[in-house]
Amino acid sequence: MISALHHKKTTINLCEDSLTSGIFDTLFLLPEQLYWEILRKAVRATPQNTEQEMPTQVGHLLHYTFWPKWNPENTQNLNYVEPDVFIRFSEFDVTIEAKLYEEGLQNSTQWEKEIIAYRNEYGHCKKLYFIALGGLCDDKIKQVKKVPIFRCLWSNLLDAADKTLSNDECFCSILRLLVG
Repeated sequence: MISALHHKKTTINLCEDSLTSGIFDTLFLLPEQLYWEILRKAVRATPQNTEQEMPTQVGHLLHYTFWPKWNPENTQNLNYVEPDVFIRFSEFDVTIEAKLYEEGLQNSTQWEKEIIAYRNEYGHCKKLYFIALGGLCDDKIKQVKKVPIFRCLWSNLLDAADKTLSNDECFCSILRLLVG
């Protein structure tokens, strides 16, 4: 799947969910500190994030899930709120909202609903970081509900994996899945 995307094959059925699962399923094969460093590098490479910093140490990975269905209380959603990826480390949590294209589809109202739903599920017990992946829009929004918002381009994620590939021979076969 990832190689087909890399070589711009048009016969595959490309959608946001298949791209998200293909990339993150592969990243989750790596040790937690390594895939976190790739994600951090990708986020730092996006100019809108210069005023805030993501943590360097993650602690231990407790769990991750794709498309969790969270309690929609205090949002306008009726059944549930569904971020694309949720990662729980011992030190903090990360919610990722992914969009297929690089411009125009992210929505701060959706981010707010996901943050409210996260708090419905987990309260305020941990620091939460929110990553808007792809579909970038309003650069002025730095936080929502006191949660830092970080932007990331899919291309920056690929570049960060590629740079890690050249520096880390131990996991190069896994990283080659990402960079083609």
